[in-house]
Amino acid sequence: MRAVIERNYFDAPSIQSVAEKLRLSENTLRQVLDKFHTHYRIKSEIKSGKTRTYHRPSPVLKNIQKRVNKYILNTVPLPSSMHGYVPKRSTLTNAKAHLGKKNIANVDIKSFFPSIHYQRVQRIFRQIGFNEGEASVLTKLTTVDYCVPHGFPTSPGLANLTLINADKRLRGLLGKQTIGHTFYSDDITISGNKSLKRYRRPIKTILRQEGFKIHQKDSSPQKPYFKRQEITGLLVNNKRLNLPREDIRSLEAIIHNCIVKGPFSQIADFEARFGPPRWGTSTVQKFRERVLGKLNYLRTVNIVKYENFRKEFNKIDWSS
Repeated sequence: MRAVIERNYFDAPSIQSVAEKLRLSENTLRQVLDKFHTHYRIKSEIKSGKTRTYHRPSPVLKNIQKRVNKYILNTVPLPSSMHGYVPKRSTLTNAKAHLGKKNIANVDIKSFFPSIHYQRVQRIFRQIGFNEGEASVLTKLTTVDYCVPHGFPTSPGLANLTLINADKRLRGLLGKQTIGHTFYSDDITISGNKSLKRYRRPIKTILRQEGFKIHQKDSSPQKPYFKRQEITGLLVNNKRLNLPREDIRSLEAIIHNCIVKGPFSQIADFEARFGPPRWGTSTVQKFRERVLGKLNYLRTVNIVKYENFRKEFNKIDWSS
């Protein structure tokens, strides 16, 4: 029978010490723990034909989880190979690590967050230095239905920490062969100037032994000139980064049609290409912010296209 973290499991000293660590009142923490199931709501989103469930924390729980990040999770050093949800690292730094490599392969972890069981989260907090009672309190604050959920601010940090041992083992396997690897959450990229085929099976074995399931279709090496090399949504062919051509063309068409037909007419096309907003309803203002966000991202990899598109963006009448 599965063990359950019950309300009466949390002893007063553990609640008090965690509250002190998070710099909030013991009463606030106790109230959230007592009625934890009322402090989040569930939303389902369809993306790329798949349904993903998000857990959106209440303002008070979100504040507590941000404090868990600030005072606990973010204090743990992460290896340089990890780029997802790490300050000063991004999809750009992740892709740049593989520029100029002859061979690139991607391995994708299946159902990454939900595969992280709450007992594993407890072990993480114990390894950081918390006693059993404190670890149980922190686990309760960061998991739902026995696992790490999508939508909690603490989930990406916890997910990164579960990969540290896998990272060490991959370094041991690949490092001496001058083959590099990076993690961007559940997306693992391996690159080098020699064939990667011989490493596919041992890499999968390491990840499975670490408790992760692998998407079988994502492990084939990418060969330059025969197939575009793409890493976390960025092209790395020709030794420079760029957005995929179809994304650039879609953005160009949407901006042009906003000028001609008005921005409201393009919301559906934008969301069909780039997905709906994660939270809230679609509005012209939110659409404007998302288009501007795409432009700012384009600026980091293709300044010429950005400047041309930005001139056109400035012609849009957002009141129409």
